[in-house]
Amino acid sequence: GADFIVKGLRNAADFELEQQMALTNHASSGMRTVYLPCRADRGYISSRFVREIARYGGAVAHMVPAPVADALTRVFAAEAASPNRSSPQA
Repeated sequence: GADFIVKGLRNAADFELEQQMALTNHASSGMRTVYLPCRADRGYISSRFVREIARYGGAVAHMVPAPVADALTRVFAAEAASPNRSSPQA
């Protein structure tokens, strides 16, 4: 099994949320958490932000790995082409 959990942090708000989870994980299983800060130029990126940009046809390749950008493009193109299209949920 795993010896520790690795979590990426963008900002202080991420740390507050992840610290609570880390304390819970440690209390329940003894699992330790290791935090890695993101690069300063990536701190604004969130999955919600990336999905919204991709949903409306914006470029996200500079924010995510190429396979992720390609998958988002396919998913939202298929959604847009769907005749039963409702509110997107990615």
